[in-house]
Amino acid sequence: MVGAHVGTEVGVDEKIRALEEVLQSDTFSRTERLKGLLRFLCEAGIEGRESDLTEYTIGVMALGRPQDFCPLEDSSVRSRVHELRQRLEKYYTLEASSAPVRVELRKGSY
Repeated sequence: MVGAHVGTEVGVDEKIRALEEVLQSDTFSRTERLKGLLRFLCEAGIEGRESDLTEYTIGVMALGRPQDFCPLEDSSVRSRVHELRQRLEKYYTLEASSAPVRVELRKGSY
């Protein structure tokens, strides 16, 4: 989720700092829902709960979907995560191209 160059260990403080820098950026300035989703995903990763991240859990806990949310019928989680990946790419291209630690959402995972 939050990483640095291959072979470099990233500490919790560095991960939190990288997340906060993204959240305070111009690229994410008017995207409260995406910022909340990013914080939710990163905090789960930092706390070692990545295996708990399912489409259902993200939908209900991060995006406020009702308890009867069905990921097969509602693609909102996939759509928001796709949009989040695009925003992160834009951020690291335009605002933080030399950032030593980056927030990444690998395709095929949350």
